[in-house]
Amino acid sequence: MADDITGMLDTGAQFAGRGISTQVLPLPVTSEQIRGCRADVALVNTRSRHMAPEEAYKCVYQLAKAAAEAGVQILYKKTDSALRGHIGAELAAMSDAAGKKSVAFLPAYPELGRRTKEGIQYVNGVPLSESPFSRDALEPTTESDICRILGRETEIPSLVIPVERQQIPRGAGSRQIVVFDAEREGEMDRRICQLLSRRDERLLVAGCAGLAKELAGFLAPSPQMKVFPLQKNLFVLCGTNHAVTTGQILHAQQNGFVRISIPIEELVGGKVHSDRIRMLRDACKQGKPVIADIDRENPMEVQPEISKKIVDGLSSVLLSCQDVLTEYTLFLTGGDTLGSYLEHSGCKQILVLGEILPGTPISLLRFADRQQCVISKSGGYGAENVLTSCAEKLEQGSFSAAASIEPNAYNEKETSKK
Repeated sequence: MADDITGMLDTGAQFAGRGISTQVLPLPVTSEQIRGCRADVALVNTRSRHMAPEEAYKCVYQLAKAAAEAGVQILYKKTDSALRGHIGAELAAMSDAAGKKSVAFLPAYPELGRRTKEGIQYVNGVPLSESPFSRDALEPTTESDICRILGRETEIPSLVIPVERQQIPRGAGSRQIVVFDAEREGEMDRRICQLLSRRDERLLVAGCAGLAKELAGFLAPSPQMKVFPLQKNLFVLCGTNHAVTTGQILHAQQNGFVRISIPIEELVGGKVHSDRIRMLRDACKQGKPVIADIDRENPMEVQPEISKKIVDGLSSVLLSCQDVLTEYTLFLTGGDTLGSYLEHSGCKQILVLGEILPGTPISLLRFADRQQCVISKSGGYGAENVLTSCAEKLEQGSFSAAASIEPNAYNEKETSKK
């Protein structure tokens, strides 16, 4: 259960990439649909990141209740690695729906610099509230203490378990949200092994894609790899203003990417200048790596309703270039950017393949008359060279993963009814 589309994909990719069958279920989801799921892992985007806390609670509660009634033994609440969204409300909802059970919360992702020490979340060695996430225009992080963040939206007590503590609390007694410290991947492994030893009881876990990666390794230790063909050119669509992504775009531009930045006023007004569209199309016809992003020289105050218009405007730009992208793999940055493209493009299915780079999933989108590979990532993820590294990977013309793509499904029509 993820609160946005990029979170669902980067977590689902950990399972799909190891050959564990996954299926994307569109909302609303019933217990009958879950029981009828053909895959081992069901992925659901609750779209609750920008809801009010009460609405997010209700959405997750209904979904977790249906899963519990269907007999699902592991309920996994995917959380943002920078602790954005309504984590307290959503973990409480999962606990309530499963009979007021305790939740094991492992928010670390050491491979991507997210570490938890003494209950404090760090990003690349810096407390979360002092990291670039603190300067996010829509969701600035003002707190690093995980228990305090949880306490904003739930009265369920939190307990921090340090790395050196060998044993973890049993489920008996009053329920808690048990926050586990982890600074290295091996520490995550040990905790997952301990949690999975309790298969006689329903397991409630929460964490980012780092937890999913370690869990998938236990569930499928020896996957059979397959090769998927990829288009060698890269078209990047960026609708996030996160400082991490800004650095990635500048690095790519300095290394040969054609960058066309579109003023916010044009995107919000729905009238992007024809010269910009022409320049993008010409670059694509020449087979160059391309970036279409937001021009921030004259920034507007970006409220949620304005942000939606911006990403919808970017989607229209991408769709206006669609006919010249037959030799391109798409790279969409930001959950709202990807969500808008899925909404407007007529996507019928998402088939999760795996990760092309850590924290950077790749999926196959199926339409009525075509299919397209799409790389996606959250705005705050990735090294400075993530775009150029993906371009280098694409030059190989293929992608190796253990994914089984047939059970995956995404139905945009059903989702859009919500």
